Amino acid sequence: MTSLAEAAAAAATAGLANGIAVSSNSSAPLVPPKDASRYPSTRSSSGHTDLIPLPDIWYYFFGIFEPLTVLSGAVYAIIYQNNYHDELVPNAFHKASHGISHLVASSHLPAATSLALGQLGSCYILIMLNSALMIHAFKAHFSHEPKALEQVLRRFFIVLGVADWTHIGLTIYGLPSPEAGWEGTAAKLGLLLKPSSYNSLLAGNIIVTAILFTARCMWWFGIGRQATSSSAKDSKSL
Repeated sequence: MTSLAEAAAAAATAGLANGIAVSSNSSAPLVPPKDASRYPSTRSSSGHTDLIPLPDIWYYFFGIFEPLTVLSGAVYAIIYQNNYHDELVPNAFHKASHGISHLVASSHLPAATSLALGQLGSCYILIMLNSALMIHAFKAHFSHEPKALEQVLRRFFIVLGVADWTHIGLTIYGLPSPEAGWEGTAAKLGLLLKPSSYNSLLAGNIIVTAILFTARCMWWFGIGRQATSSSAKDSKSL
């Protein structure tokens, strides 16, 4: 009888303890666990820092410096149309193709040429605003989601990279050649390799554009962004 009483008392005590534990747990608020995929961390599983999508150095370069360079081209094409028109083809290429020692600045451009230069300037303004405003928006709204920011910037730079090489390619193609055929193309490329063949406008259209593309490639490969093996693995999946 004593053992039965002790067993009953022990069972009652255990039931009371369980009831107290359940009641105390039921008073705690139910908080659903966070979905880790929705809150990407800037740290990898190995503890090393991941790729920083847009550090300050690249933000200032792509969001401020590059738009200013494009704005200068827009101002030149819209306001100083005569100078822009006359400097599109440097003297060195005119000498090679036409034997002209120097160019006389046009006092009046045809209406179609002036219209084309104005439209070119408006395209420059579009690119300038696109870079300045979009880079700022990306940093402001995606800074807490580094993986999303990385993907958006990669696609954005692909678009700009295609525009870079389209601009460079059409500039080189449009320059006059000393003669027809492959010999003329080789001679034109030879002039492009001589720094003395450039004026400020041709340097901007080719050299500055190439520098901007190189900067995008540096960003792409993680230079200046503290890239690690884990971030490189993530970038391959984009």
